[in-house]
Amino acid sequence: MSAMPSSVEQTQRKRAQLAVTIAGACYLGIALSHFIVPWLFQWHTTLPASAIAVVAGAPIDNISFLYLFNADLLLYELMLSGLSFYAARQLRDGKRTGLVLAGCLAVFFLLRTPIEFVYFPFTWPNIAQSVGSFALACAYGTALLWRSAFQVP
Repeated sequence: MSAMPSSVEQTQRKRAQLAVTIAGACYLGIALSHFIVPWLFQWHTTLPASAIAVVAGAPIDNISFLYLFNADLLLYELMLSGLSFYAARQLRDGKRTGLVLAGCLAVFFLLRTPIEFVYFPFTWPNIAQSVGSFALACAYGTALLWRSAFQVP
């Protein structure tokens, strides 16, 4: 049997859980924003439907591809936000699994921060998105600051 965690360890676990829960809630908000992206950018009026690509013998128009890509982003962001909430519960219980998951999410967002500028121009919305990625990396990474509080396998 393992010993009861000290009050310091309990506080560290709660803080790590809170930071990862907040990050997961923010990421859930980002995921749900994909429901309004087509409306927000008025895809049907601003994108030409005539831009057609043939993929595996099937014609796909520009708008259909963007809806598919948007749905893909929505699903993977929902998955990562769900993983965040799972990691937060693991952190609350002092399990290393939560620490590993939070650390992996921190690395993911830390790597995503500069990669934004490989694909998108250096504009204010993209700078804001990179700052958001870095903030999420910091929130997920806070659990690593208190890693000594997570000894339970």
